[in-house]
Amino acid sequence: MPFAPIIRYRERKREAHVDLIYYANAISIDPSTNSEDVNDPLRRRVLERMDTNRKRSAELAAACRELPGWYRRWLAYRGENPERAAMELIGLSNTSMPGGGGIERIGSITEALRLPRVV
Repeated sequence: MPFAPIIRYRERKREAHVDLIYYANAISIDPSTNSEDVNDPLRRRVLERMDTNRKRSAELAAACRELPGWYRRWLAYRGENPERAAMELIGLSNTSMPGGGGIERIGSITEALRLPRVV
């Protein structure tokens, strides 16, 4: 099927958007709490978000590599940059402390994928 890579890319883009919305309240761990407590539900959500961001980054990057050249050019014409979004997702996966740039990275991801603002 000639459009399978495009469909796969759009699915990965949608999944990344869903994850950004779902984990919007789990961007950072408050250092005033005991962040080493493995039973802390927020800490677990932040760690889960970090793993999910890393996985979505890899999936998005892989989907981009399969796209036909004409579609990549069309994305560039539209101002969509999935490679940059994948890079920012990796950066977001390494962010767990307040002031670590999580909100800015989310903004960069939504801009690169031309998604509605999340936070």
